Amino acid sequence: MRIGIVLPGHAIDPAYQKAQVYRQLIQLLTVANEVYLFLTSPLTTLPGLDSRHVEIIDASSRLAGGMRWWNVSRRILNSIPQHTPLDVLHAIGADLNGVVAIRAGQKYHLPVVVSVREDELVGYPDIGYGMQRSAIGRQVVRYALTRATIVVVSSAYMRQLASQHLSPSQLAHLREIPLGVDTEHFIPPQPGLSTRHREYVHVGALTPVKDQTTLLDLMASLPLVTLDIIGDGPLRSQLEARADALGLSGRVRFHGWVGYERLPAFYQSARFLLVTSRHEAFCLPAVEALACGTGVIGTAVGVLPEVGLTVPTGDVEALQTTIVRRPRKHGHVQRAQYRLLAEHVYSLSHMRDGMLSAYAAAIQRQRGQISS
Repeated sequence: MRIGIVLPGHAIDPAYQKAQVYRQLIQLLTVANEVYLFLTSPLTTLPGLDSRHVEIIDASSRLAGGMRWWNVSRRILNSIPQHTPLDVLHAIGADLNGVVAIRAGQKYHLPVVVSVREDELVGYPDIGYGMQRSAIGRQVVRYALTRATIVVVSSAYMRQLASQHLSPSQLAHLREIPLGVDTEHFIPPQPGLSTRHREYVHVGALTPVKDQTTLLDLMASLPLVTLDIIGDGPLRSQLEARADALGLSGRVRFHGWVGYERLPAFYQSARFLLVTSRHEAFCLPAVEALACGTGVIGTAVGVLPEVGLTVPTGDVEALQTTIVRRPRKHGHVQRAQYRLLAEHVYSLSHMRDGMLSAYAAAIQRQRGQISS
């Protein structure tokens, strides 16, 4: 299969930690397929993909605003004929990436798969997050979702949000494909070394949508409990000051950004991952934790309701109750179950197979539309 993927450069940029999953997916797709990456924004670091099976076409533009996207779209439309015949286009994002892919699909009669990636289906004006905050954002998302041949979401939570934008007939072409975790990199600790000396760990960017303010308030309500925070972002100094003000400086440790190679050690040494986000399209740290045999407690967003103990967003009291009442017996059995769940449902190979199935369904649907 010849697959064209339209995506922002940071989605595969090694400097962007979330990009690991898309690089791994692309690498798996290249085993038996030809992959062409049409970048709508530039890379800062080369992604380290096998150049024998992946071609990167930089269609990014230095222009601003709408002119930038017009230029990006023109470049992609002009470059696709050089790489034909493509079998399918895949847009990473039900945003302007999706719009560009759909325009290309319409011009060259190609099926288009659109993956909802992050903030397209929500809007929080108080923190300046989400495409649903503006009429233009809502219009872009609706165009991408309703014109796609197949729409892909990564969790049941996102399926529910996406269904609000689709007609009953369009819902038949909505696929739920979880993101995958490298289960050879994220593994439980070696037998005999499983001390789990960290009680709780939190992994994520320090940004408003992650709501680490609620996380710190939770810690203040739980005496003697410790937390290790892995991640960096614009709110770090503010959160450190709040931790000091709450008297948490001895119990909450800020580690900053931690590289991919070092992440498993933090999960392996923790009993639970804590997540207090107001929104997650998926929450990759949750399945990374599972693969390491670590439990998950958090808010009912993304994949969390499917893999852990969850409560409504912003509810410190409910989180406190969940932590206090969490099961404490048969911990080794639970950790083995977490690992099995990661292996059988959230592996990279499962993600690859799901995407290939979505591509095949899109091609079949396109052929049916043409013949009719």
